[in-house]
Amino acid sequence: MYAATPQVWVDKLKGKPLPPPVSAEPGRGNVHETVAAASLNVPVKADLVWTSQNYHDIRIWGGAAATAELNKAVFDALKPGGHYIVLDHAAQPGLDEAGMARLHRIDEALVRKEVLAAGFVLDGESPALRNPKDDRGAQVFETGIRAHTDQFILRFRKP
Repeated sequence: MYAATPQVWVDKLKGKPLPPPVSAEPGRGNVHETVAAASLNVPVKADLVWTSQNYHDIRIWGGAAATAELNKAVFDALKPGGHYIVLDHAAQPGLDEAGMARLHRIDEALVRKEVLAAGFVLDGESPALRNPKDDRGAQVFETGIRAHTDQFILRFRKP
């Protein structure tokens, strides 16, 4: 298992105290951490890459170029038939980058468009974390909505 930290995060957090690496936790001896720039730098092709509640951060901090770089790196790191799962906080359709930064949410249609542009095929999605009571207008850390946001789970496949 590989835990990758996007270069845009490393740059953003430079000089700030960081939590201990996942690989340092008890029972995580099989986790290898890497910093991902233009590639995920894994020694073998992966069956699965999963990003959870952070695609929006990569977009906020690095713009469309950063998410395009991430999606290409994931595509290159996967075996043919491998899966890429993106789970994130749903935004109202058409939310702009300033709104993404303010709310920590992203438009699901934008994620679909960007990942499909990298060569993936959408082959599944799950309603497991959907919350129709969330109007998608609140910042995800606000009391009352924190841990109760409407979230999408998209599964893409590398052809």
